[in-house]
Amino acid sequence: NKPPYHFFDGAIEYVFQDIKKKVPGYEISLVNFNKDENRLIFHTLSDKSLGVYFLYNLENREMQKIGEASPWLQEKYLSDMKPIQYTSRDGLIIHGYLTHPRGIAPKNLPVSVNPHGGPWLRDIWRYNAEVQFLANRGYAALQMNFRGSTGYQFPRRLLCQKRQAVLHYRGVPSRRLQLAQRGNRCNLRPCQFGLGSSGGLGEHQLT
Repeated sequence: NKPPYHFFDGAIEYVFQDIKKKVPGYEISLVNFNKDENRLIFHTLSDKSLGVYFLYNLENREMQKIGEASPWLQEKYLSDMKPIQYTSRDGLIIHGYLTHPRGIAPKNLPVSVNPHGGPWLRDIWRYNAEVQFLANRGYAALQMNFRGSTGYQFPRRLLCQKRQAVLHYRGVPSRRLQLAQRGNRCNLRPCQFGLGSSGGLGEHQLT
């Protein structure tokens, strides 16, 4: 889901938590401090926006908006990216995200499966233009962090490296089958596309 944070400096943790209260529902990234370390710039992140930059005053705990990274995106029209997990055919837990079209019941929807590139990358809870485009056109968009994705424990990645051609994408069709069993797509076969070295290879292996 969203990344956890661990702090070694109590003052920075206090600032971080104060900012989080002021921008609920967003992830934040500290961009920079001034020389006196009493002003900082931070950036908000979400699944429906490229974020906003703010100036934060550590002396009075006030913040000032600097500018939006994507003012053309209107969050009220975009879809939520929800974390999911499922079990692959050989018993591994696979994590990912499912984005439903906004305002449409999540049942009997066409599904677009989008494996990430890499393969040593990972889909995270962030704005994704492809996913939002698909949801806007009525598709449920599925992203999965298959066993070769970063962020898993080393033995799991080592298993993938040793048997990559056979096991790497085994978690992809598993979720397509589960969605079908739960009635979350129409009677047509789901589509799938992938970009980059790993996403494109996934397409080749499934054709």
